[in-house]
Amino acid sequence: MKNILILFIVFTFFCCKPKNEDFKFYECEFLFSEVAGNPFDSIDKYNKWVDNKQDAINLKVHFNDLELNKRNLNSLYKTKAQYFFIIGGGGIWVQAKNCRAEIKNDTLFIIYKPKWNREPVGEAASTMICMELDKTKYPNYRELTIDYIQE
Repeated sequence: MKNILILFIVFTFFCCKPKNEDFKFYECEFLFSEVAGNPFDSIDKYNKWVDNKQDAINLKVHFNDLELNKRNLNSLYKTKAQYFFIIGGGGIWVQAKNCRAEIKNDTLFIIYKPKWNREPVGEAASTMICMELDKTKYPNYRELTIDYIQE
């Protein structure tokens, strides 16, 4: 009986860790700036922070979860900032549910677990993702270096 209790405690510790609520990830769509050529040749130039209603309107953000589109942007951006980025493509695609983030020192690590396209023909499309954080907790979020880590 004692061994079962120990196994239960160990299982609970490793499998049921509280989720880091500091960062939330959503799948979305947003407008590319008008740039000549292929917009996916240098996708990093499209990644950007949004922390006010006007920037969100200009970016024409649309979330795949329709309930998120109903939020009041004025009250949202009082406490939240959002980082919009493009990830994946080619042989991989990434879902928001398979992303997490950590901040260490002056670096924001976006950690993702991709799905692999194993089909002989075709490629996976890039995914547009929004990461939301509490800007009152991380007031220097714009100064963070952003690094992506594949799990």
